[in-house]
Amino acid sequence: EEELAYLGVPWSERGRMLDEAIRVLRELWNGGSPSSFAGRYTSYEDMAFFPKPAQPGGPKILVGGMTEPSLKRAARLGDGWIPWAVTPRELREGLDKIRSYASGKEPELVCMMPADIGAGATQRYTGVFGEDHKLLSGTVADVARMVEEFQDAGLQHLACSFRDVRLFRDDTIDQIQAQMRLFAREVMPSLS
Repeated sequence: EEELAYLGVPWSERGRMLDEAIRVLRELWNGGSPSSFAGRYTSYEDMAFFPKPAQPGGPKILVGGMTEPSLKRAARLGDGWIPWAVTPRELREGLDKIRSYASGKEPELVCMMPADIGAGATQRYTGVFGEDHKLLSGTVADVARMVEEFQDAGLQHLACSFRDVRLFRDDTIDQIQAQMRLFAREVMPSLS
């Protein structure tokens, strides 16, 4: 919220700003040159944009968030969805909603999960807005089982934030690397 306050933009307008920003990026990536755009938050005239992205259509835009407007944005303007710290059930439900809004377009899905592997692992935490976040946590077997549940829910790609700095402010790089190695050595081989 404070980032928008510095810009003098109300928090309630963040979704509309993002919608317009996505349209601007798509226009710059795919439109002719020079191009013009006149929106509520962005406007330019006769601007050339080079080099164009190597990937046809530009890089994929993955939209985060769990609210209805975020899920609709992921379906209608984005190429996919990138939720943070959700359960397999929340992943499945969000993906089902996105598919229903997307008119048959299959979204790219990258799930971002904080992870803590080992005895006494943290199970969940409260975010800055009071939201309840889940972690991939527990023993190696627990984490492997959780990842399989995510795969069953539709997971395509998983990005882990091991010993996430929002939770474990006293960790060293050695502790984080140990978690990453444990995941690679003992969890990944059990996955399909």
